[in-house]
Amino acid sequence: MTIAIAIEDVHREVKILKALSGHNNLFEDTNNVYVVMELCEDAELLDKILASGGRYMEEDAKKIIVQILNVIAFCHLQGVVHRDLKPENFLFVTRDEDSPMKVIDFGLSDFIRPVSSPGQDQAIGFLRTVSCLMLASTFFSDFVAAFFGLRMLSERLIIPIEEITGEIEMAMVLDHVEVDGDRTQKL
Repeated sequence: MTIAIAIEDVHREVKILKALSGHNNLFEDTNNVYVVMELCEDAELLDKILASGGRYMEEDAKKIIVQILNVIAFCHLQGVVHRDLKPENFLFVTRDEDSPMKVIDFGLSDFIRPVSSPGQDQAIGFLRTVSCLMLASTFFSDFVAAFFGLRMLSERLIIPIEEITGEIEMAMVLDHVEVDGDRTQKL
């Protein structure tokens, strides 16, 4: 990644943070951008999943999914799509049982574009957290990306994590993605 692209990415992330929260705790000098964020005292969602034996009970998972849906809806209403929804990007604010969560890492986020916009034919995210259907797709909208991110998060909450990891590793070993039984695209 070139320095110019990295600087552009930071500026986009700062614009997104401002759009989402009216964030005023952003400071720049000639060499750095400083972002002062709220303290989250507890763990990532992934840590909580692992601490619960690799899965949540459905009733507990439902509470978390409702919070995630609210975050996605709020972002979309502000014209922003996160594009990197994964358990590591959700932090619990407090150690309380019913602690709210905050979404972090808007580095891959962008402002929502019309479906026919250039660049929407590229998968964005990380192999371990992106849906196989997203990898197999040649074209998708930002809203579809959010839907698959939500689906993946839901699966991570209720399916034992070792089962999911095994499927992903198997797809990597086989060097392909299967959709409806058809070999469709190299990873």
